[in-house]
Amino acid sequence: MSEEVKLFAKWAKKLSCVVIGASVFASALTIGADTFAADEKIYRWKMQRYTGTESQKIFRNFAKDVKEASNGRLRITTFGGGELVPNDQLLKATGSGVLQMSYGYGAYWSGSVDLARIESGLPLAWTTLDEAKDLWFNKGMNNLLVEAYGEHGVRYMSPSFGGDYDLLSKEPIESLDHMKKIKIRATSNVAVILEKFDVPTVYLPPEEFYTSMSTNSISGIIYGSAYDYEQLKLQETAKHYTKLSLLTPGFVDNILVNQEAWDELPKDLQEILDTSVKKLAEDHHNWLIDGAKKTLSDNVFEVHTLQTSDVTKLTDAAQDLWNEEAKRSVRNEAAINMIKDLAGSNGRLK
Repeated sequence: MSEEVKLFAKWAKKLSCVVIGASVFASALTIGADTFAADEKIYRWKMQRYTGTESQKIFRNFAKDVKEASNGRLRITTFGGGELVPNDQLLKATGSGVLQMSYGYGAYWSGSVDLARIESGLPLAWTTLDEAKDLWFNKGMNNLLVEAYGEHGVRYMSPSFGGDYDLLSKEPIESLDHMKKIKIRATSNVAVILEKFDVPTVYLPPEEFYTSMSTNSISGIIYGSAYDYEQLKLQETAKHYTKLSLLTPGFVDNILVNQEAWDELPKDLQEILDTSVKKLAEDHHNWLIDGAKKTLSDNVFEVHTLQTSDVTKLTDAAQDLWNEEAKRSVRNEAAINMIKDLAGSNGRLK
């Protein structure tokens, strides 16, 4: 082989190595770019709550926490009650993907989800936050709700326990006998129990509370906590606040996520969202409780307590309502049995 041919062959070999190396490097860049793009995909979600502007700060903080923890990869825009869909359509909108997330109240869709009324709160089902948490996380209510909501294309993320649920009245009330002497505003679930003890009840929407109390059309209201009554300025119409132990927390909300949207999230974002949701539920509960504590510490109302023996009587009477709910499904029956077991273990049910 001539010297020229040898030199040409050597040069060609080097050129080939350079071309191959460049090709490999280019491929590596492409793979790296694709991986980087996948890792840094931005997920944009819409979330609607059923509450109004009063709780807006809590939800904005939640969205901020998620954005910061995810380095901007999961961004949630929050909306107030009714802004995108009617509140009673939150479940349907979340299941269909119109919303990726919602903060709701099961009673809105009790016709669609068998457990919804039980989840929201039946009278005397639980009387302390510890009881409610025991029911959810130890006795199995949470698992039943995951199953029930899963049938609607929705992931049940967490309960959000509410505040107190007590009586505001014009005169001191400390027993069922005292309650018989006044007409009380109550929802149907509570009224059906109170009427067993000849306590007169009527239903009125919140916007009629002030006028009805001012004109003595009613003398008592069972609606929420001392904080709720103060926000409605009802201290101008009545001064007596009675702890009933009818239902504490007085309601339980839920935090729901579209299942397909959840499945699309990388595992680390799922973990971030799960942690942030639990913080949201806790923050919302504390906001309600702190508000009630401040109202009571400011002596806005005079505080009374229903007799323990009367709470036991009310619990016994509530079983008729519990049993009606149990008939709706096998799942409901299981939930009611959990509630009866809870009431029995806490001495409220014989």
